[in-house]
Amino acid sequence: INHEELTINIPVAELGYLPAAVGEVLNIIHFQEDGEVYQYSEAIKARKNEGKLAYLIINYPNRARKVQRRDYVRVKYNQIIKYTKGKDSKDIKLVNKGFLIDLSGGGMKVKIKEQIKSGEKITTIINYGTHELKITGSVVRSEIDAHGERVYGITFDEISSSTRENIIKVVFDIMRKQRELL
Repeated sequence: INHEELTINIPVAELGYLPAAVGEVLNIIHFQEDGEVYQYSEAIKARKNEGKLAYLIINYPNRARKVQRRDYVRVKYNQIIKYTKGKDSKDIKLVNKGFLIDLSGGGMKVKIKEQIKSGEKITTIINYGTHELKITGSVVRSEIDAHGERVYGITFDEISSSTRENIIKVVFDIMRKQRELL
């Protein structure tokens, strides 16, 4: 990689190299280490071999666009939440407290002191205006933040369409109010 061009491996499909001629335009999806994804198109400038390895040389992309990988818009929203581990039922009290970091129609990110295993269910109550959203989801990812606190990614895998629609309405209302502040 330099400021003028990129050298990439020849694309492979079904255990074989894809034929690619000089001048042909490639549609490229680039996954960065931080999780961001970019897409761009560039023409092949040249082909190059180093030993048994074959490469393509393309121009450094000027017009890469960021790709949204989620099915739902995600909004940063900080709020204290009540939660309990395990699936919701009428006899479970949501007395533990955590901190909501972001929210989408498909899931949320929360900061919780206790350790929760991947795949474990969690039921939360999120209050927003007149809405009280009681949601059950599964832990899909966990990490320790810069302050040494546990942060969990939760996917909403067991909610009704109407509950998901209410969450999406809340997300868009939060976005609208955040934009008004700018």
